[in-house]
Amino acid sequence: MKKIVLLLVALFSLNAVSYASFPVTSQEAEQATKQSAEENTFVDNFKLPNFTLVNGGGSGFSIAALCCGILGFFFLPFLLGPLAIVFGAIGMKRSGRGMAITGLVLGIIQVVIVLLALLFLASLAASLGV
Repeated sequence: MKKIVLLLVALFSLNAVSYASFPVTSQEAEQATKQSAEENTFVDNFKLPNFTLVNGGGSGFSIAALCCGILGFFFLPFLLGPLAIVFGAIGMKRSGRGMAITGLVLGIIQVVIVLLALLFLASLAASLGV
């Protein structure tokens, strides 16, 4: 049970991994640039550091779809397969289409395998008269 909870926490926290540890907004970047320029006015050719703005939420669903698709072949395919399909469909609307498509295909394969296994077990139970 602990492994399942750990796995679910890891899967649903993938979106948080795509964010930086401290998101920099444009206002914070401007303030840091002004402060840095004021502190270093004695240098003639001082180049200010380049701040990049963090744009989160890009391919988090695509990564989640891929992870669910891969892990579904080893653990809980009846749960992770449909999750891979859902995350893949959402991820295809956003960036990261390659990972989203891969997760979607892996999820579909898992759902088909689970359905075939259920049909096999149902036919086996019917032939045994259970």
